[in-house]
Amino acid sequence: MAIDIPERFRALLRRTCPQLIEHNNFEYSSEIDYNYDCLSWAVGLKRLFQNVKYGVWPDKNIPDDTAAGWNQALQSLGFVPCQSSEFVPGFEKIVIFENDSGELHACRNDRLGIWKSKLGDLGPDIDHFDLECLEPTYGRIVHVLQKWRSDWIQTQLDD
Repeated sequence: MAIDIPERFRALLRRTCPQLIEHNNFEYSSEIDYNYDCLSWAVGLKRLFQNVKYGVWPDKNIPDDTAAGWNQALQSLGFVPCQSSEFVPGFEKIVIFENDSGELHACRNDRLGIWKSKLGDLGPDIDHFDLECLEPTYGRIVHVLQKWRSDWIQTQLDD
């Protein structure tokens, strides 16, 4: 199935994230969807998560606009801090990036270790093969969290 990404968005991505090169270090995995953001996508929701007022946020006392708040929200969903973003079979990992302007980005790995991101509130989802390709735009990794997924182990054994 071909994924329809408008050329205006592709051009915007080439300008704002020149390190992302389609068919080299990333592939589009969905069309543009305005209903969720990168943190929502990282926790597997296709509806807005990152907003105390209008979204599904775990606790109104957790800030929704800081890396520490995102970290705390993910911990409330069963993720635990860990030291490395390296792929470990059976563990879903989420990393939180923060750039010099304080803008945040979250992405997750799938059961095979491929990283998945939503590019901004207005962008499509992508699969990317490393985290370094996001650093020039999204900054440095400030938190790494993981959660055990027993269903992933069975799926891997079936493959």
